Amino acid sequence: MGDVHPALPESAAIDGDGVLMLGGCRITDLVERFGTPLYVFDRASILERLSTCVTALGPNGSLHYACKAYLATWLLKLLRQAGAGIDVCSSSELAIAIAGGIEPQHIRLHGNNKSGPLLAEAIARCIGAIVVDGLAELQEVISCARGLRLRASILLRLNPGIEAHTHRYLQTGILDSKFGIPVTTGDARLAVGNALAAPDAVELLGYHAHIGTQILELEPYELLMQTLLSFAKEVYAETGYTPSQLSPGGGVGITYTDETPPSLASWIGALREQVERAGMGGSLHLSVELGRAIIGTAGTAIYTTGTVKRVGDIRTFVSLDGGMADNIRPALYGARYAAIAGTKMHAPNTQTVTLAGPYCESGDLLVAGVDMPNLDPGDLVVLPAAGAYCLPMSSNYNGALRPAVVVVDNGSAALVQRRQTLQDLLALDV
Repeated sequence: MGDVHPALPESAAIDGDGVLMLGGCRITDLVERFGTPLYVFDRASILERLSTCVTALGPNGSLHYACKAYLATWLLKLLRQAGAGIDVCSSSELAIAIAGGIEPQHIRLHGNNKSGPLLAEAIARCIGAIVVDGLAELQEVISCARGLRLRASILLRLNPGIEAHTHRYLQTGILDSKFGIPVTTGDARLAVGNALAAPDAVELLGYHAHIGTQILELEPYELLMQTLLSFAKEVYAETGYTPSQLSPGGGVGITYTDETPPSLASWIGALREQVERAGMGGSLHLSVELGRAIIGTAGTAIYTTGTVKRVGDIRTFVSLDGGMADNIRPALYGARYAAIAGTKMHAPNTQTVTLAGPYCESGDLLVAGVDMPNLDPGDLVVLPAAGAYCLPMSSNYNGALRPAVVVVDNGSAALVQRRQTLQDLLALDV
């Protein structure tokens, strides 16, 4: 992590005037060129994380970027450069992946309600794998593949019944979840049998599971791997089927404020260790799906300070020119962010404030109760670790225009997504 703040990219620095620098660029210069709110991604940071994962996985493993965290064609070029694939969960994400040059064999399709046309497109394109989410979906895949006279490659997404220590909205591996085929009910074994009974239509590559996201411990993953490997051995004893692939999904946490997540290399090492202990290290392909851990701390949001309102001794509100329209996460499920006075990096903290957005909701608060220097209108405030889920979940609430996106690298800055315009909004009206 960077020396300036652990949630900032490693390139973060402070110039002699106390201005934050990202990728060798002063944020004041970036804002002068591109305005605010502004999202800035550090190219070197993304490539470093991709490289770490690909190297740790080795030739008998693969990384699929979970594009729900953030998707754009400029990022897909970096994925191709690093040798990573992608997982998608909609027809639009699939189309963007193809447009961005990702080869179909490196694409995986997720989702708990895949439509018939989407499955047909995925099968016709011969994508790397359809991650089947239920018994009914499995039958739909079999029927669709037979109709196309093709064979679909599939993974079965199992629900292992594991509760990860994260927000309940981010838990996906508990039994009471809309995702996956439960192991404990017997449905998972039935799905394996149904897949093996249709070799003309599907090739069962193996098993997949995902227990949640923003997980900061290795123990839940070790338990997950043990559950998957135990299931694989039980199925082998009954049917003789051995999976060629195993995927524990992703969900490794990042630093937002002061969290200490495991390194990506240690996480992959812990997964590998469980495979080795099970005696399957030589034959089993290990695949992981990471989004937030790749892009999260590589992205930084920059805002301009507006009005400052002191409500007696109760609270001081500092209003910014962005908020829940570009980052709904604090309002949606209480996500916590650090806040940095990007143009007063050497100034001491003198007050506790709440950073508020400009939108007509009382819940439009980006960061509550944060210590900061005295802020004046026009100062720049930075939220680190804004690379994941902010922009994909953004909206046009109150007519907000989605922010511009810039990539910085070694002192240069490139606009990769322009700011929305009013004409963009009006173009949808008929």
